[in-house]
Amino acid sequence: MKLPRFSFLSTRTLFTCGALLGIILLRWYLIRFGFIYDGFVVPPGGDPAVHIQLAQYLASGHSWLASGLQYPPGFHLLVVYVSNIFHISILQSTIILGQLTVLLPIIATFIIADKWFNRHTAIAAAALIGLASASPIVAYMDGNYPNLVGSGFLMIIGFTYFVESLREKPLLNSIYTSIAFILLAFVHHLSFILMLVIIIVYLVVIFIIQHGTGNHLPHFKRVGVFAFIGIIASGWLGYFLFGKTLFLPALTRIFNGSAPSFSDAYLSRPLGLGEYGATLGPLVLVLGLIGFLFVLNSRSPLLKVERKVFLLTWITVIAVLSQLSVVGLPSRLARELAVPCAIAGGILASVLISQAHERWRQWLTFGIIAIFITSQTVMLMTGPAHLPGGFSSMIWLGKKDLSKIVALNSLPDGVSIVMTPASPYYNVLVPNKKLVVSQTFDGSSYIFLGARLNPIPDPVAYPYFAHFDTIEKALKKAPNTKLLYSFPDGSEIREVL
Repeated sequence: MKLPRFSFLSTRTLFTCGALLGIILLRWYLIRFGFIYDGFVVPPGGDPAVHIQLAQYLASGHSWLASGLQYPPGFHLLVVYVSNIFHISILQSTIILGQLTVLLPIIATFIIADKWFNRHTAIAAAALIGLASASPIVAYMDGNYPNLVGSGFLMIIGFTYFVESLREKPLLNSIYTSIAFILLAFVHHLSFILMLVIIIVYLVVIFIIQHGTGNHLPHFKRVGVFAFIGIIASGWLGYFLFGKTLFLPALTRIFNGSAPSFSDAYLSRPLGLGEYGATLGPLVLVLGLIGFLFVLNSRSPLLKVERKVFLLTWITVIAVLSQLSVVGLPSRLARELAVPCAIAGGILASVLISQAHERWRQWLTFGIIAIFITSQTVMLMTGPAHLPGGFSSMIWLGKKDLSKIVALNSLPDGVSIVMTPASPYYNVLVPNKKLVVSQTFDGSSYIFLGARLNPIPDPVAYPYFAHFDTIEKALKKAPNTKLLYSFPDGSEIREVL
C-alpha cells in the first residue's frame, strides 16, 4: 500500500523547517540557560518589574480604557490572559512570554526575506538575527518585551504586506497591513511611531523615483490612498492610546529645546560610529553594510524596485535617527537596524550561493556560511551575556532573597515600608504593602535595609540604583527602631516605634 505523498513535505521544505527550527531552539535554549541551571527566579533587567506591575494592575480588575495607562496595554493584557488560561502567576507568565519575544524577530525576518527575495536569503537572514545579532539579546536583558513584539514582529509583518500590496492584491494585502499596524499601536508606542516615519519617507521616495524613471507600480495610487487614510487613522489611534500622556508632552519639550520626557540618560546620546558593531553584532553590521552597498548598486531583476527601495529606506531612516539626539532615544533606535541589516546580509549570502553553479558547490558555500554565522552566536561564542555567566549580572533578585520576600509579606497589609533601592522586584513580589524608595522615613511603619546588589548596576544606565549609598546611610540613622529580621547578606527589616 502506497503512503499518500504530500507535496509540501519536499526535501527543500523539510530542510528549511529544520534549519529555522534549529535556529529558534538554539536561541531559546541559550535564553533559558540561566533559568534551567542557575535557578533564576526573575527575568534580567528592571523593565520586567514595571511590566509585571502593569499586568497585575490589569489583572486586579482595572480597565485599561479607564485607567489612563501611559503605556500601550497589548503585551500586558496578553500576560494576564496567559496567566488566567494556564493558572500561573503574573511573574511566571511574564518570564515565559518574555523569552518567547526574543524568538519573534527570527520568524518575522524569515517571513519577509522569503516573501521578498528567496529561501537562501530568508535562512541566512534568520540565522543572522537569531544567532549573530546582539540587538534582541540586549533588548531582552533590558526587558523591552513590547518592543520585541512590536518592531521585532508586527512592524516587520506589516512592512511585508504593505510593499506586496504595491504590485499585487492591493486590498487583501492592505487589510493584512492594517491588522499588523493596529496591533502594533496596542503593543509598543515607539515602534508605532518608527513605523509611521519609515512608511511616510518610503512613500515620498518611491513617488519621486516613479516620476523620475517613468516606471509606475500598478497599485501605487490605490495603496497610496489606503496608506494616507491608514496614517490618519493610525495617528488618531496612537493619540487615543498614548498621545495625551506621552507624545504631546514630548513634542512640547522638543520644540522648547529639551529632551523628550521619555528620554533616557544612557540612551539619549547619538551612537558613536564605533559602537554599532557592539549594538548590532559585528557580523550583522559588516554583512549588512556590504549587503546594503550591493543592493544599492545591483540591477538584478530579482530585486524588485519597491522591495529594494524599501530596504534601503528602512536602513537609512534608522541610521539617521540613531544620530539625532532630538528623537530622545537615538542609541535605543540604533538596535532597530539589526533586522534590515540581517536581511541585507542574507541577500549577500544568497548571491554568494548562487554564484556556485554546481549543486555540490552551492551546498559547500551554504555550509561555510552556516558555520561562519554559527561561530558568531551571541551568548555562546561572543557577548553580550556570554555564558556561563549569561544574564547573572542583570538578575536583581535571587533565591537568597526569597526569605526577605516572605518576611516582608508577613507584615500587616497596607503598611508603608521605606526601603533602599535594593531591587524593583520587591514592589512586584510584595503587592499588598506600600514600598517606597526614599531616605525620608517619616510616616513609614517599617524600614527595609536591602543589601546592595553585587555587581552594582551602572547608575547611569539604571538610575533606580543611583543613590543607594545616600539612602542607606540616612535610613540606618533612623531613631527609635526595633530590629525584626536580619539576613545573612546584611539586610534588615526594622519597625519604626
